[in-house]
Amino acid sequence: LNLARNRLGNTSIKSMLELGTLRVLRLPCNRLTEIPGEIELLRSLVLMDMSRNGIEAIPRAIKHCKNLTSLFLNFNKIQDLPHELFMVTTLQQLQLSGNLVGAIPVTVGDLSSLRELLLDGNLIMSLPLELGKLTKMEKLALD
Repeated sequence: LNLARNRLGNTSIKSMLELGTLRVLRLPCNRLTEIPGEIELLRSLVLMDMSRNGIEAIPRAIKHCKNLTSLFLNFNKIQDLPHELFMVTTLQQLQLSGNLVGAIPVTVGDLSSLRELLLDGNLIMSLPLELGKLTKMEKLALD
């Protein structure tokens, strides 16, 4: 489902969360300020793109998206990365460029399938040693 550039707000996406078999959700360049906790209902989701919105947080319910391989949240207002994000061990691509992230949790090392991690354009001052556990990493952007 691709609904890019449609000026959708938070209430507009609630009905999409009832599409339990949805595999791809593309909502970049809208007016979203949150990812609803009901995202956990999308158990078949493999790709979610909500880049270029005004999203401030990643919900803890993200841990229930066990098939998610690609998460694109570039250019939002995200400050913290919840522990639950790192429970989604199927993630291969995690893009969080251009946010307000100040730290990478040590649990990043739990993302054993991760091939791409984009965190450039954030407020990160130090890197956890656990990044070294990501042996499948092909692309890492931190500047």
